[in-house]
Amino acid sequence: MLVGVIAGSLVGWVQQWLLGPEWALATVDKLPGALPPLSMPDLRLDTLTLLLVPSLIMTMLALAEAMSIATAVGLRNNRRINGSQEILAQGTANVAGSFFSAYPASGSFNRSGVNVEAGARTPFAAITAGVLLIVLLAFVGPMFRFMPMAAVAGILFMVAWTLIDIAFFKRALANADWADATGWAVTFVLTLTVSLEVAVLAGFAAYAVASRVLGTNSAH
Repeated sequence: MLVGVIAGSLVGWVQQWLLGPEWALATVDKLPGALPPLSMPDLRLDTLTLLLVPSLIMTMLALAEAMSIATAVGLRNNRRINGSQEILAQGTANVAGSFFSAYPASGSFNRSGVNVEAGARTPFAAITAGVLLIVLLAFVGPMFRFMPMAAVAGILFMVAWTLIDIAFFKRALANADWADATGWAVTFVLTLTVSLEVAVLAGFAAYAVASRVLGTNSAH
């Protein structure tokens, strides 16, 4: 995978050198070299009121993404996912991160996929990734501006492709009821055409409406 990144980056720069600046590829932004500062959560009432609805939406999206990632990885390794433990871990991570100027934390499909492909089996892989990220930010963060986005996209595509289980997908869809199928279809289409956030929320809404309508119709 590292060889692929280096090769893709070299191809992109050679292309720009041979064909001119108009063929230049978009590159990754320069990463900041400093660690985020310590902070104190703002617990004022007006702040909590302002963030209540956005935080609920972000929580739904984060949990949906994390559970889907965990389920996909767990199925690949024949492991059962404990939903309560996952939710507790997400909440603990966000509470701790609020003291370090962190963004809302969630599972990362890209990082999890790369770890699976690399053979990671324990949480120590995440600890190692965190330590290496600190090292990268401190020493080689500015060099990322030379990496073409296309090379990064190639990595993410390959990681995503290896986690797709066509056989399981067919079995799940064959056993799904109309409400499940409706929610899946709306989420799938909007993920490809709009954005993940809109897709997840619309998928929830479509499932809820379909369940209510089908439940009402079946009752009659």
